[in-house]
Amino acid sequence: MEETSLTGLLPMPGFRVTSRYQFERDGRRIDKTVTYYLADVDRMDVCLSDEHTECAWLDIETARRTLTYGETRRILGLAETYLVSEHPGS
Repeated sequence: MEETSLTGLLPMPGFRVTSRYQFERDGRRIDKTVTYYLADVDRMDVCLSDEHTECAWLDIETARRTLTYGETRRILGLAETYLVSEHPGS
């Protein structure tokens, strides 16, 4: 994908979560919509765009402890539920 250089993604059908939020920048309100998908990858090395400083592949418990926003923890929980019910062993 454009921000990570990942190729060969195999999307997992049936998982798509959209999150909407707002923030302020320079006194202006910014509305953002982010859509999350799950996918298998054929390689784990990434090359980040200039917009990002780091990337990590984490197990679910470490990811849960690392995330700082309740909304992203909620989405991680949805992903975990999907993986356990639809793709055991993923």
